[in-house]
Amino acid sequence: MTRLHQPKSRQSNPSLTAFLDSSVILSALGSQSGGSALLFTASKKGKIRLLVSPYVISEVLNHVDKIGSSPQAVKRLITSGQLLIVKDASSHTTRLMQKISRDKQDSPILAAAIEAGSQYLLSLDKKHIVTTKIISTLKPVKVMTPKQFWHSMQS
Repeated sequence: MTRLHQPKSRQSNPSLTAFLDSSVILSALGSQSGGSALLFTASKKGKIRLLVSPYVISEVLNHVDKIGSSPQAVKRLITSGQLLIVKDASSHTTRLMQKISRDKQDSPILAAAIEAGSQYLLSLDKKHIVTTKIISTLKPVKVMTPKQFWHSMQS
């Protein structure tokens, strides 16, 4: 995993890593409660490492105004160390993911989650990402919603 941004400080080196789709970040920015927001709370406490790619950040910035937030809020998440930015995926892996993805725009997200070595890919997109086909293809990466993630942590 190549780091483009080093977090300022970490209370611990979390063993859990989750790659976030833009939908999760937008949800967390739009609401302080819920599973998406809890991920950022856990990240602040050093319990989980949240990974994103420049492609995901670009998607968030393209839609942040639709939820009544701002690019500055996104920048704060990055500079606070709550999000670790990893490289965009290689074109080879992205092309492979295009073969399984119903939405070609999701291919860079799937590919980056794999190349980052993430344990989880968290998304609210049940139509294109959290699907049986993607879940089975991306194993051992566990693909799920933030709510499913939190339920799995309680089991």
